[in-house]
Amino acid sequence: MAAKQAKSEGYKVETVIVGDDCALPSPRGIAGRRGLTGTILVHKREQYGLLRFILLNKLAQRGTKLLLATCQSNIEQVIERRNLHPKNLDTFSQPSVELQLDSAMHAMLNKEIAEKTRELRQTRGEDLQGLNMEELEKLEKLIEGSLCRVIETKGEKILKEADALKSKEQQLIEENQRLKQRLMNLSKGQGHLLEQGQSSDSMVTNISSTSANPRQDCDNVCSFLTLGLPSPD
Repeated sequence: MAAKQAKSEGYKVETVIVGDDCALPSPRGIAGRRGLTGTILVHKREQYGLLRFILLNKLAQRGTKLLLATCQSNIEQVIERRNLHPKNLDTFSQPSVELQLDSAMHAMLNKEIAEKTRELRQTRGEDLQGLNMEELEKLEKLIEGSLCRVIETKGEKILKEADALKSKEQQLIEENQRLKQRLMNLSKGQGHLLEQGQSSDSMVTNISSTSANPRQDCDNVCSFLTLGLPSPD
């Protein structure tokens, strides 16, 4: 029964088959008698528990060693960083080559901007007191050249605007001629319609006058027929 219970609990049990009752005297503090099989099982369980204790102890020692090693490594890294911090400050205090190049480029650009600003002010007639004759002549030539280019550009723009105005004028003249022609055509059409209206009115008047005295016309026709004369119609 003890072997079965140990196996059900997952313990590895070695059984020994013995003869009939091989009971041993019961130790002090344990009630009842225990046979040889029970004694072997008890010793095996105690041995297994001891092995597990030893294994857990080794694992705990290994974990403690790893933890100590990790802590020691972290402490060494912190100390190394602390020792390198003043060196880094010294390194940062000295500008790098790239930073020196950027500073030189920035200074050169500032100088060029200052020169261009001074030239612009001089072209407007400002800050001329510190210039000598050679610099004044150079500035005069520069202004004359700039003025010539301005006048040339202005003349080109004036010519372009004049050409555009001439083209617009020609278009307006052509449009005016077309409108005059249309007005003439409309006036001719109205005159023709008036002439047609007048002729129609005269015809209506004649017809109405004729139809007004039908008896007289009949008498005239009869008289002509009696005399043998041709009819006036």
